[in-house]
Amino acid sequence: WVYTRSGLPVEITAEFENWRRVRDSEGAEGWVYHSLLSGRRTAVVTMKNKDDLASLYDRPDATSAIAARLQAGVVAQVKKCANNW
Repeated sequence: WVYTRSGLPVEITAEFENWRRVRDSEGAEGWVYHSLLSGRRTAVVTMKNKDDLASLYDRPDATSAIAARLQAGVVAQVKKCANNW
């Protein structure tokens, strides 16, 4: 397979010399040369119903204001994560 969108999040599941085995958000796995990967943290929005929107909150609190509503398939950059959120 070939990734056609840069920045898609993958999980590294194994390493062999300069190669990394990765798994994408849909469960597909394969080997990628290490220099083709980035350390930048990203996330992809997935929804049970593709027409639903994911709420992105202003703060790590479900009662805080909604900053955005994201469609399934949107790729976002993760800047920081709060504990237990």
